[in-house]
Amino acid sequence: MTKSNDNFEKAQDSRTEGSLFMLLCSKAVELLEQAVRDFQADDSDSACRNIENAQNFVDELNATAGTDPSYEIVHNLRDSYSIAKKYLAQAKAEHNPSILREVITMLKELNQCWQMFVR
Repeated sequence: MTKSNDNFEKAQDSRTEGSLFMLLCSKAVELLEQAVRDFQADDSDSACRNIENAQNFVDELNATAGTDPSYEIVHNLRDSYSIAKKYLAQAKAEHNPSILREVITMLKELNQCWQMFVR
């Protein structure tokens, strides 16, 4: 394989990973936005289910973050996902949509960064 082909394949892999990230992130945001609406409608059971499903998506985001801890971005992403999971657990326990909004904002910002990278 030539060096230019190798670089092309790495770029394609990055785009694929970015697309997966954006899909997972968008779904997590969608579920959390629904959980906020559920809390506002006093439907705590539905809100908690949506938070649990969003937590699963955050777990998947963490699993796709990469495994090489020598890259600072991997460490930073894993820290971000850990914080998101902590906040989601807190929001679920306290039935607090404000905390959910913070996580939604964080995930949207991460998603926007990936969108710029994938272009």
